[in-house]
Amino acid sequence: MGIPHLTRHLQLYAEPVYLGDVKELAETEVPTVKSVVIDGPSLVYHIYSVLLARSGVQYNAFDQQPTCNEVSVAVVTFLSLLELANVHVAKIYFDGALPVTKRETRLSRLEKCRQRLETYCIAARKGLPAVSSARPFLRIEPTGSLQRLSSLSSAAKKRFHLPENAFIVSTVVEDLKTRWSRSAIRSHVSPELAELLSEGESLPWSDKCEVVPGEADLYCSEYMRDNPEMAVLSSDSDLLIHAMGPQNSVVFLNSLDADTRAGSYRSQPIIKATRICPAALSAKLGIPDLSYFAYALTLNPNHGIRQLIQRAKQTAESRHEQGYTEFLKEFRYNGAALPLHHVESLQGLDARVAELFVQFLQPADSDPPQIYLPFLLEDHSRACAWNVARHIRTLVYSLLASGHQATAAAGPSAVIECVRRGHRFCFDKIDLSSDEQIDSELQTMLDRLKWVRNETSEEVNSPVFWRIYALSELELDEDYDPYVFTRKHLRVTLGLDSTAGIIKWTEIHALAQTHAILYSLRMLSQILNCFSPTTGPRREAQQLLSHLPPLRVLMKSRQELVQELQDSKRGS
Repeated sequence: MGIPHLTRHLQLYAEPVYLGDVKELAETEVPTVKSVVIDGPSLVYHIYSVLLARSGVQYNAFDQQPTCNEVSVAVVTFLSLLELANVHVAKIYFDGALPVTKRETRLSRLEKCRQRLETYCIAARKGLPAVSSARPFLRIEPTGSLQRLSSLSSAAKKRFHLPENAFIVSTVVEDLKTRWSRSAIRSHVSPELAELLSEGESLPWSDKCEVVPGEADLYCSEYMRDNPEMAVLSSDSDLLIHAMGPQNSVVFLNSLDADTRAGSYRSQPIIKATRICPAALSAKLGIPDLSYFAYALTLNPNHGIRQLIQRAKQTAESRHEQGYTEFLKEFRYNGAALPLHHVESLQGLDARVAELFVQFLQPADSDPPQIYLPFLLEDHSRACAWNVARHIRTLVYSLLASGHQATAAAGPSAVIECVRRGHRFCFDKIDLSSDEQIDSELQTMLDRLKWVRNETSEEVNSPVFWRIYALSELELDEDYDPYVFTRKHLRVTLGLDSTAGIIKWTEIHALAQTHAILYSLRMLSQILNCFSPTTGPRREAQQLLSHLPPLRVLMKSRQELVQELQDSKRGS
């Protein structure tokens, strides 16, 4: 997750580098990197930052945010540029589990997100200004030799930004594995770029994209150790500390600069960047490893670089400093050792679900599994939007326990959810249901889904059907009798037809609640797919939930929903 200020100190020693195998660079003295492994979450958040810098200031903070679809298109555009530059991308790793040692760090980051949301809610309490025209689609289209792939500009940083969309990483993983065929890529990038890309229905990034039972950066460094001269593309300074080969290096995403020759894609893009080779730099600083420098920085964050180097040398000479030994454990390969069939199961799971799946494979005497639910952009003054779908997630956790009990003597009896409650985060204990209760609750859910389907004209493969169902879940009474909604009700509740020029917080919160319900259904679908039930309510639920749309559609923004429902006004 990065050591504060480490990159800032060591960036002074970064060297220029070209990415790819471009004939025009054959005679250059600047080194080239021809093969890379990519830290997936780092890439996604970097692309998000690039797009956010291009969003217009006339939009409110919610509408400024890049959508899941925009981020996915931009990521595959970036990967296509690497391909054109003859950069061999060996692997794109994504987190599938969080070490226990990182829980405090994650909680700290969630708290910072909460504070940012609270600040915005207070400042915009009367509502958000709505712009009548739709925001243009955000893209990365590097033309010329400007820093077109760098992240937020100084001007953009001065604007207030909400916490990042919590679903962008899982969207990118899903799309790389199932959406981005060569033909689909060509249809979504610019015409100039599309002309240079090959056609076909193969998924060029599917096999390279991997969800791992640990942190992505650890797997990146481990992969490089067996591949001399390979570099990792990342924004995470932790990679400077991980064990890697003497010739491996870290290329920083915010240093990338694509030159497509005066705006033309007719020639190979020339991608310039800066890199740090940890082995070479540690030798230059006179210390055995950069981990000593990083440890000194964590103890003395206000010291200058000369003082930090001196402190690093002292630690290296002592060899037995307990604090350094404990510090280093976090940065050495410690991914969960899972059987191959379990690793394969992770490939169909979002990061939070995969993390929970891995925890259920741990010994029964360990602490109850914990899940940190994605941070929702909601009305901070109201109860957390996740609350409305707790009954669905209870099914998810109970099914996980039931599925694993088939191969284990005993399992956990509860799951701990980390959710916002007022002005803080709490850890709620969710007791797990028995097999009989699971089947009964699934049947009740199936009955509600069928009832909504029969009472509306929507097909189950329509995103609108699932949004109407989610909205009906918000109106459940004690007897679980859903009120039938229509497309018109959907537009009114979410404020999609508003002409007042103001977006109300009740509308924003209703959208967050529908997102919570839809994502909880997605979690349920993924867990059912893990265990492949053959009969009963579990099999029927698996089949029905298979019609859920992809994440980029489930988590559509308010502006995207306006577009989705625009053509249906007359018929509702």
